[in-house]
Amino acid sequence: MDDPVKDWLQANKRFLFALVLGFFAIIGYREYLPKWQASGLTKSWDLYHSIRSGPPASFQGTALEETLARSRKDSRVHPWILLRAAGEALAGGDPGSIEIVSSELTSLKSLGGFPNVSLAPGEGSLWDLALAALAGEQVGGELKTPNHQDPEGATLSIQVQVGEGDDSNVFDLDFKLFEDSAPTGTSSLLAKAEGGDWNDAQILEMGPFALRILLPGSKGAEPLPLERSFGCFHSAGTLGTLVDPSGARSHQKGGELLIHLEDAYSYDGRTTVLGRIADPASLDILREIAGNAAAASEDGPKTVKVLSARRL
Repeated sequence: MDDPVKDWLQANKRFLFALVLGFFAIIGYREYLPKWQASGLTKSWDLYHSIRSGPPASFQGTALEETLARSRKDSRVHPWILLRAAGEALAGGDPGSIEIVSSELTSLKSLGGFPNVSLAPGEGSLWDLALAALAGEQVGGELKTPNHQDPEGATLSIQVQVGEGDDSNVFDLDFKLFEDSAPTGTSSLLAKAEGGDWNDAQILEMGPFALRILLPGSKGAEPLPLERSFGCFHSAGTLGTLVDPSGARSHQKGGELLIHLEDAYSYDGRTTVLGRIADPASLDILREIAGNAAAASEDGPKTVKVLSARRL
């Protein structure tokens, strides 16, 4: 005797197989595709931060080509690394780097590889602006000096003591402030100076190229906003903020500062430039302070602290 159900299943087995296959495909799509996408984004961010946090030298000379080769492996990352490379090339003023980055930007633009990101409606993309800036630096085959903005505000005078007692030395360091470019950060500096909050601030070595100023009560200090301004580069002798990892990504530490002893353009756009040393010769004093902070003696490293700070 014929079985109608069996006959129907036999007649429609291809349809049923396709139905089951489609069912599992939908489950797989909904379950695993988001995970694959998230994994891809995570890998992209890891690559971006690995390149972005590299030393400034990785964006200079022959190392620049190696850095760009790494970023080309990920289409999400490459345009943003190129933007960083353009900033480094402009700030460093290296003709070779400018030529490499300009060529790479032009090539990517022809392929339509830029995200549609601009500073304001109607303006070109960030990468178009970078190309224009790179082209503007080249005049008659010679390279102009990078356009470093000059501080336009008050002067903060910091008196620093190295060592204790009869073995101590006192230095006066004057920083011209970027009050127009970083009004919130510089106002905080001056207010703390007027309130005596700088007194007995510690100065610690932070690697061979920077000094870290730790103000009393720094742990409870209110974070500062990130204030960016093109032309305020992190060149040698600049006074800047540090990122506050406990808050939003743009938050800066309100009770800690960094004095850069060498050019540190990798900090551009990540922390606020608050001021620049008024007397370039004082950089030698700063480097001497860094050496004294690290120098070991029978009693350990010498103490380095701020005696006072005032507005001039």
